[in-house]
Amino acid sequence: MMGPQGSVFNTGVNGMLRSYSQIAKDANTIAQAGTTVAESKDTLGDITTAIVDMKVQEHLFSANAKVIKTADDMLGTLLDIKS
Repeated sequence: MMGPQGSVFNTGVNGMLRSYSQIAKDANTIAQAGTTVAESKDTLGDITTAIVDMKVQEHLFSANAKVIKTADDMLGTLLDIKS
């Protein structure tokens, strides 16, 4: 059975993984933009959307890292109290 800290830790890790995955997709979108002549019209919009989304994902990744840090701090405090 997993305690609240384990659940919070898993939530933080899963959030970081989702953000990482989305950042990789956005990076691929940027890297592939304009690679063919037919893609010239919508390329700027795709790149702009991908860059904005990457910035959002950066903040989400950071927030999830803080969730993990807080869970770790709480667990450390509980262990200090027990000893």
